[in-house]
Amino acid sequence: MQMYERLADALLGRKVRPFAGAYTPEFGAEGRVRTDQYTSNFATYHWDLAGLLAQHAGPGGWILEVGSFIGNSAITLARAARKTSRESPPVVVCMDTWLGDVAMWEKKGRFLGFPGPSGRPRLYDHFMANVIAANVSGHVIPIQVPAFEGLKYVARQIRTFGLSPPSVIYLDTAHEYPSTELEMQAAWELLPPDGILTGDDYDKFWPAVQQSVNEDPAPS
Repeated sequence: MQMYERLADALLGRKVRPFAGAYTPEFGAEGRVRTDQYTSNFATYHWDLAGLLAQHAGPGGWILEVGSFIGNSAITLARAARKTSRESPPVVVCMDTWLGDVAMWEKKGRFLGFPGPSGRPRLYDHFMANVIAANVSGHVIPIQVPAFEGLKYVARQIRTFGLSPPSVIYLDTAHEYPSTELEMQAAWELLPPDGILTGDDYDKFWPAVQQSVNEDPAPS
């Protein structure tokens, strides 16, 4: 069984495939995040890094992205993964609640888009639509779960199903302290000895991310 199917069975359940069949998001342009006000630095400037991460994961391996937003970085990773192997490219598992973080809620519609009738953001719909439009849905598995709890869940499931851990974890989540440090600790526990933990937003705009990284929870 290919890694995509094994991971989907373990993380989502047998025959649960979010991209199976035709998926048509039930919202128009007003529900989308305004891309004229948002740019993914990873997708725009670091596609070369995506290639190196995909190569490290290798054929039959997988990458765990924690914090996927509307899919820009996931698409970049999936495209890079597709180039590493035609028969068995690395799978990109995308973990997110798709409900937004503190900074997004402060900006409301600018980063959350226009909410649905229930008041919930439509970020998951936007993510799904973007992945499908990029033609990489066969390489991406979305799992809707909070970051820290999700990392613990993934660790349990790969033990239960006898799966190899992710070779790469890309962390781009809450941008809060101590949440980010706790997520980093859980990520290190999940990675193999030669695994790579990388992420986004280590800059002056996100001091909580800088503090978490500087305190270095990496195993010795």
